[in-house]
Amino acid sequence: RCRAFIAKLRERGIKVVVWDMDQTMGGGHCGEGILKEQAADYIAQASPDFVEAVRALHLLDFKLAVATNSDPLEYDLPGQSRETHILGPDLAFALIEYWCKEALSKFEIMVGIDQNLHNEPKQLGKSRHMQIIAEHYQVRFEE
Repeated sequence: RCRAFIAKLRERGIKVVVWDMDQTMGGGHCGEGILKEQAADYIAQASPDFVEAVRALHLLDFKLAVATNSDPLEYDLPGQSRETHILGPDLAFALIEYWCKEALSKFEIMVGIDQNLHNEPKQLGKSRHMQIIAEHYQVRFEE
């Protein structure tokens, strides 16, 4: 299955594979963050398909990234802090480090944006995330 996935990526000219957190990398939802003492449970629910794919992709010429709506600004919400919660790129880093440490360096960028927390024009879905990632890797949006 993983070979077929990689073949499709190459067939379509994909250079950067971007992962979402909830229900893609992980099996749960992190929402506006999870308590640090619950992080191990979230990390343990990593998708086996994600782990298999990343372990294969990091050995090849693909670039990797994370696009999540879990925003570091959420640490500043009432009742949350970096001391008590983990979210967004920090949680993605922890999950990848646990399951695919050897691939971590291929994830040069992890973008966490909740558009409701920013004074920017709203864009559909993760369009802004993808623009930032494409600019970072200097590829066209569709690559």
